[in-house]
Amino acid sequence: EEEEEEEETKTQNGPSEVPRVPPWGGRDPPTVTVIGAGPAGLSAAKLLQNHGLKVVVLESRDRTGGRCCSYDMKALPEHDLPAITVDLGAAYVHGCHTFNVLYVIAQENKIKLDQSGGGYSAGWGENA
Repeated sequence: EEEEEEEETKTQNGPSEVPRVPPWGGRDPPTVTVIGAGPAGLSAAKLLQNHGLKVVVLESRDRTGGRCCSYDMKALPEHDLPAITVDLGAAYVHGCHTFNVLYVIAQENKIKLDQSGGGYSAGWGENA
């Protein structure tokens, strides 16, 4: 009887395919809680969600991004300072490739990254 079931499975799925098992044995997928909505937490949540799990992300701050945060500073004309956006916390994108979620987000939003030697931020130059 086992052999008949195995042969039926091979026939349905083809001779070289692994039998397809419904995710979670047909039950509802588990819910996974991810602590932190920084790049690592958001990446983990997306990956888990892509694999069919239910995901809840908990973040203690009132925003996502973890250490990645930009702040818009107003111009101070009395000091001859223009308005500028500064990075608070993470300012260096380690590894400019498609495996890095920050790099992908920057590319999708057409944000230019300084990839020069030392390039922590545009204008810091080679000796940063």
